[in-house]
Amino acid sequence: MFYTLILSLFLILSTPEMSLQLHKEGNKLNKIDTTEHANKTDQLNQKIADAYGISSFSKVKSITYTFNVEFGGKKFSRKWQWNPNTKDITYWGKDSTNKEIKVSYNRNKPMDEATKKIDAGFINDNYWLLFPFHLVWDTNVKFTDEGVKKYPLGGGEGHALMVKYSDKVGYTPGDAFELFLGKDNMIKQWIYFHGGKLSNPRPATWEGNKNFGGITISTLHSTPTHTFKLWFSDVKVTE
Repeated sequence: MFYTLILSLFLILSTPEMSLQLHKEGNKLNKIDTTEHANKTDQLNQKIADAYGISSFSKVKSITYTFNVEFGGKKFSRKWQWNPNTKDITYWGKDSTNKEIKVSYNRNKPMDEATKKIDAGFINDNYWLLFPFHLVWDTNVKFTDEGVKKYPLGGGEGHALMVKYSDKVGYTPGDAFELFLGKDNMIKQWIYFHGGKLSNPRPATWEGNKNFGGITISTLHSTPTHTFKLWFSDVKVTE
């Protein structure tokens, strides 16, 4: 989660250096089953999800958070409340005319075009928030254990896992992510490859880990030059 840019945030981020709309299987958010992959504890993707507390997700009634981005001297924020069980979503942000709005909708019900654009933003932000869980929630994805490799940013090394989405699903089919893990199986850094093209790597950090009701969320991501920063604020998990 990745990068078809729709709202004002997407316009800000639509550059060769770092365009960042995580997307993939948005409908999978309507079909979350926290027990579906319980028998895969020997697989690295499951170990990552376990490290972030996926076993606690079944207790979650709602998640509220603000998604923030600074890029190219501009800042963008929007707020969400999501009920994973009922699929109810509330959005606080701006419309295409830059007017502050509040929109509530349900992902199981038909959406008009304006709501679909908002929902695309929800998919983007949800993947940044809970990408480790999507490693077991999503289908049409291939994992390749690459062993120990050097981190793309700074010194150090970690276990690398290549995550490759099918070239037939998502807003940008074929996207790939190379995850670099610590000994705790948590993501320290990743590289995003748009459309799976290894010639255009886009690394970013995974840091600022905080625990919310048993779920760990990486609240900060940035690039080497710190010209791009993405972070979550006002996170609240209700059980």
